[in-house]
Amino acid sequence: MEICLTLDVSQEGARARLHKLQTRLSEACHPVFVSSGTSQNLFIEIRRYLSRTSDQRLLTDSLHDIRRKLVISNPDPSIPGSTHSIGIDGPRNFRRDPALPHFARYSDKARIDFQISTREHDGSVEILAYAFELILPAGAPLQFVRFDLNHDKHPNATLGLRSHVHLTADDDGYSVPSAMLSPFEVLDVFLHRIRSSGRVRSASSS
Repeated sequence: MEICLTLDVSQEGARARLHKLQTRLSEACHPVFVSSGTSQNLFIEIRRYLSRTSDQRLLTDSLHDIRRKLVISNPDPSIPGSTHSIGIDGPRNFRRDPALPHFARYSDKARIDFQISTREHDGSVEILAYAFELILPAGAPLQFVRFDLNHDKHPNATLGLRSHVHLTADDDGYSVPSAMLSPFEVLDVFLHRIRSSGRVRSASSS
């Protein structure tokens, strides 16, 4: 690799590169976030996905629970241009209160919460923002994992961090860039990937 001696390593230089990364991620995810149909169509697809996970005992929630908890509602006023909100019924669970509605992973009762903001335009639906959170059970190496996509006017977008992930830290200073994922991709990760593999690194491993 050729080393560029004029590379700007300042905070502003890093921010400019993060903006390029953000643009690249956004361009790559376009087919994931913009599709023909309506917010109602997307809502039905997410409900169908969750129903199948219930059938396969990946969630503890029954089909009745899923229909009761998953709702499509009026837009979030904090998301400019949003036309609908899809997610778990009830207030945003900022304090991770286990008494508030959530879905639960069958294997270990890890809790899943999410909200999605959409925009409809000319026969298509676009995902503007989301927050997907997995709260791990006591004793896990991580307390929670949250994938966030902020709307394009959010201050994080000016930092090149519109799409980011939190690992047991709410403070934005500890978030890192993340791929922009579809709702189904995030749920795939929550249900099948963020769990102990059972492997233990040996003392001789470097």
